[in-house]
Amino acid sequence: SSSYKEISVSAPQTPKQMLFSCAAAIQDGHIEQASSMINELRQMVSIQGDPLERTAAYMVEALAARMATS
Repeated sequence: SSSYKEISVSAPQTPKQMLFSCAAAIQDGHIEQASSMINELRQMVSIQGDPLERTAAYMVEALAARMATS
């Protein structure tokens, strides 16, 4: 069982936790779940936010780009 599945059924995740879960989903080839997480993450972070939020927003787009090439 992959770690992102175990995490997703527990308490709501922070953007950082979701980024790691999404990366794991992409690595494992679970593109549908990763796409869903990316959509959720895009609602949580913004490039107009504080420095941590901006960093997370850029990481979300990096994961989306990675997913598009996998």
